[in-house]
Amino acid sequence: MRTDWCPFEELDGFQDEPVLSCFLGKLFHFWEMRNVWGLHDNQGYPGGPNWRITYPGYESFCYELSDAKHKISRQRKRGSRWGIAELPVVVISGETSSLVVGEINTGEPLSKFIPLRKKLLTLQDHGLYFKPHSENSVFRIVCQRNRLDPAELPFYQHSSKSSGGSQPLTWEKLGARQDLDLRAVLLVISSVNKRLQREAHRG
Repeated sequence: MRTDWCPFEELDGFQDEPVLSCFLGKLFHFWEMRNVWGLHDNQGYPGGPNWRITYPGYESFCYELSDAKHKISRQRKRGSRWGIAELPVVVISGETSSLVVGEINTGEPLSKFIPLRKKLLTLQDHGLYFKPHSENSVFRIVCQRNRLDPAELPFYQHSSKSSGGSQPLTWEKLGARQDLDLRAVLLVISSVNKRLQREAHRG
């Protein structure tokens, strides 16, 4: 298991902390697109290509774009193509740790959790609240505080290009992602920060 972060659901003896801050962050999520020649192609005709998309679970999330490219270079196989998406995440921080929450396979991340209907004050409160409703959707990562900086906009997608053989992959930076609706993510951040302000006034 990695030492610099851990999936929330795999934590053992998690030292809970009060939430001190919340902001929009960015992670890099990569996946493999492998051409599997089967019965049908993308238009339903026999004998054409059939793209299979896979990713290695939590190991497919990286803090930096360069880290994602390095991981891919070690895993690539002949005939595979790779994609990297810049993902918006909510970074909820305590004094020593941060909870990072995001969602894949959707253009409206965290929209099913709006509005926040519970009083959430600690990292564990938030980790339990954002429990995924289905597989391959919401992810929760606990890492060291200050491991992620506030995100720079916009969010891009990247696609690999192969020159064949053992030549290194080259990368194409696609345009800013048009599939993303950040309203729910920003509402989560706003709700958490408003709660922090109310609690601070009470104190």
